[in-house]
Amino acid sequence: PYPTLFRSLVHPTEQEDSYIPSTYSATPHGAKAAYLLLGRLGYRVERSEAALDAVADTADAHTVLILAGPARAPSQQEAAAVRRVLSRGGRVLAVGFLAAAALPDENLDNQPPEQMIAGICEAEPVGFSQLAAGGKVVMREVRSLWKLNQPSQRAAFVCAGEGVVVAYPVDKGTVVWWASASPLENQDIAARGSLELLLNSLALQHGDRIIWDESLHTGPVAAW
Repeated sequence: PYPTLFRSLVHPTEQEDSYIPSTYSATPHGAKAAYLLLGRLGYRVERSEAALDAVADTADAHTVLILAGPARAPSQQEAAAVRRVLSRGGRVLAVGFLAAAALPDENLDNQPPEQMIAGICEAEPVGFSQLAAGGKVVMREVRSLWKLNQPSQRAAFVCAGEGVVVAYPVDKGTVVWWASASPLENQDIAARGSLELLLNSLALQHGDRIIWDESLHTGPVAAW
């Protein structure tokens, strides 16, 4: 619905594509367009290269933390910081199988079905939650599915019968997990359902502050 605006936010670049959805990157797998668009829509959004401990120290019920496609697995200390954000009533959008390592009660199956060609699925919405209201969305490079065997963990989108978008409460906060970063990447943010999924996942309210983490995009890149 916003093709002209998306084109104005991200210009062609000679930068090599790192396949990391960084808000600084205008490459196909970057997330610069999504980051800038949130600001253009009037939301309070900021990049953070600070340690997650520092983010947790200032977190409250208006904190919305995005962990989009980390380049490495979070440490135990970083996972504990994410838990503190949740304990203070914050919301966390964790994207990709490495981001799941930062989450309490992570329930991944790291063997996606063979019928998912090259990890691509057309995610089907399930249930009647606002999270599923945007309709079908294509996800690329799906490397893990979420096993749906805990009553508190509800899938909003599924592929092959397992979760690719899952939400659940932790302490006073809420976790939303996506199997793939592709809906928020520059090459797919304008695709059907992608922006709707991002906005529905953030569930923004008046006074919310979005912190888009860049600290997990630094350091040694994990091998696929």
